[in-house]
Amino acid sequence: MNPKQLFLLLYVNHSAKWFLKQFILFILIFFGITSGTFSQIKVSGKITNEEGVGLSQVSIAEKGKKNGTITSEDGSFILSVNNSKTLLVVSSVGFISQEIPLNGQTALAVSLKSGNTKLEEVVVVGYGTQKKGHAYRFRNLCEGN
Repeated sequence: MNPKQLFLLLYVNHSAKWFLKQFILFILIFFGITSGTFSQIKVSGKITNEEGVGLSQVSIAEKGKKNGTITSEDGSFILSVNNSKTLLVVSSVGFISQEIPLNGQTALAVSLKSGNTKLEEVVVVGYGTQKKGHAYRFRNLCEGN
C-alpha cells in the first residue's frame, strides 16, 4: 500500500467517523430540546351531574387556548394539554360553568351543578335566538292564524 492510498483510507475513515459523531450529536440535541417543547400531558376524567350521572356533550377546554374536547355518552373524556398547571373550563348548556386548575393532576372527577336557566323560554333559530313568544307569533303569522 503506498502512502497516498494509506492517507486516503485514513482520511475517508476519519471523515466518516466525524460525520457520524456529529450526526448522532445533532439528533440527541434536537430530540432533547424538542421533547420538552412538544411534550403532551394526557388528562382524563368524568363529568357528572349532582346525582352522579355521567353527562354527555360537555365541553372541556384549556383556558385561553384553542385546545378542547367533549365528553362521551358516559361523561368520560381525554384531553392532551401542554402544561400541567393549566386551567380547564368545563361547561354545558343548563349547567354552571367551572374553571378547574390541574395542578399536576391527570385524572379528574367534576360534578356540574344545574344552573337557573330558563331553557323553555328560548328557541334557537338558524341565525340567532328569539324569545319563545316572538317565535310563536311568527309561526302563527305563517300559518294564517
